[in-house]
Amino acid sequence: MHLALYTFNNCQNQDIDILWLRDPFPHLFTGVDFQVTCDHSNGNTSDPGNVVNGGFKFVQANHRTVKFYKYWYELRWTFCGKNEQDVFNIIKHDGFVTEELGLTMRFLDTVYFRGFCQLHREMDKICIMHANCCLGLHNKINGLRQSLKDWKDYLSATDRRNMTWPSPDRCRGSMSNISLIV
Repeated sequence: MHLALYTFNNCQNQDIDILWLRDPFPHLFTGVDFQVTCDHSNGNTSDPGNVVNGGFKFVQANHRTVKFYKYWYELRWTFCGKNEQDVFNIIKHDGFVTEELGLTMRFLDTVYFRGFCQLHREMDKICIMHANCCLGLHNKINGLRQSLKDWKDYLSATDRRNMTWPSPDRCRGSMSNISLIV
């Protein structure tokens, strides 16, 4: 198996902004080629209408995914100026991907794979926390530090029943599309 890191538009920036709080693997699907987190999830993991975020992906190594990554990478010229996440949000509806390649996809529910775009209140289900929908490295670091502190408080609490996930203060104002699910 070979691992290749593709970058779009000659951008060499890498983003490391995810906290792993619980084992996410029990919440992944078996027999699926490509699984990806979402900025906004409608709860239907098969619906390509979910807004994808490439912060966490689980990909089976097979001929379909290899062809898909090549196709995805080649489209950087067609969608010049867009990043890989934007391109994916366009091509996930493409008949070539689903019909010709036969690629199976799942869009991971933000109940377990959360980000700052769509926070859920329950702390007892989260596996990963992604500092998406947060502009600026300083804001992301502060948001993740706050999330880690909240997580530690949750773990040390004797009564967790009424504990809820707060919104990251620094990130709340950095983007206008952050929503909080109650």
